[in-house]
Amino acid sequence: MHATAAARFGLAILLALLPLGVGAWWATPARGDEGGDAVGIEAGEPEPDAALAADVVVAIQLDALRRAADEPGAMATVFAFTSPENRAMTGPLERFDAMVRAEPFALLVGHRVAEVLVQGAGAQGANPAQGGPVGAEREPTAWGAVVRVHAPDGRTGAFLWTLSRQPADAEQHPGCWMTDGVQPLADDPPAGDREDVA
Repeated sequence: MHATAAARFGLAILLALLPLGVGAWWATPARGDEGGDAVGIEAGEPEPDAALAADVVVAIQLDALRRAADEPGAMATVFAFTSPENRAMTGPLERFDAMVRAEPFALLVGHRVAEVLVQGAGAQGANPAQGGPVGAEREPTAWGAVVRVHAPDGRTGAFLWTLSRQPADAEQHPGCWMTDGVQPLADDPPAGDREDVA
C-alpha cells in the first residue's frame, strides 16, 4: 500500500474509533477515593490550558514520557493532561506512574523518538448515525493520533491517543484538550505522512 494511501486508511480507522472512546490507559477503575485530581506539577512544566491544541497536548505528554526515565517528576506532567474521567480510572499519580512504567506502556517511558503516523479531529454528535444533524458545522470535540515510539533498545510500538475537549462549563480545565486514553495497537502500522514530535 502506498504511504499516502496507508495514511488515509489509518485516518479513516482513527476517525471511526474516536466516537467509541477507546483507550483509558488500559486500566481498571480505582477503588474508593484513589482517583483524584491532585497532580503536583513541578515548576516550569506545562499545565493544561484552553489555548493548547490537541496535537500540542500529545507532544507535551510524549516529551514528558521520554524524560520520565531520568526525571521521575515528569510523570506528573503526563498525568496533569489526562482527563478527569481518565484520572478517576487510573489515579492517583503513584498508581498511574506504576501502570505506565509496566507493560504494555513501558515502551513509552524513555523512548528515543516518537512519530505521529496519523491524526485527526471530529465533532461528537455530528455523525447522523450517532443522532447528530447531517452536515453539522461544529468545533471539534474529539481528536486522536496513532503514534509510533522507538525505544533505545531498538523496539518499536504504536499507540492510539484519544483526546476530548472539556466543556466550556466544566468544573476542571474548561475548554482544554485532555487525554481520555492511550491504547497499545497490536500491529505497528506503516508510516504514512508522519511527523516526528519527540
